[in-house]
Amino acid sequence: MGAVEAAKPTHYRILMSWSRSTNQLVRILDQNNHPDRAALQYQDLFAPWMDYPLAKEEEQTLITYARQFSFDQ
Repeated sequence: MGAVEAAKPTHYRILMSWSRSTNQLVRILDQNNHPDRAALQYQDLFAPWMDYPLAKEEEQTLITYARQFSFDQ
C-alpha cells in the first residue's frame, strides 16, 4: 500500500448545525470517495453522539444530499 492509499479518506462528516444542540451527517465513502452509506447523528451539549433512526428511504435521501459535496483530497 502506497502513501497515497494510506492517506485516502474512508469516512465523511458534514456538520449540519452547531450550538447547544448539534447534528451531523456521517458515514462511509466508497473506493471512489463517494458516500456509500449515511447516518444522521445528534448531540446535546457535552453528550455523546447518538444515531437518529432512519428508514431506508431516508438514508437514501441523505446519501443523495451528501453526494453534492466533494470528498477528494
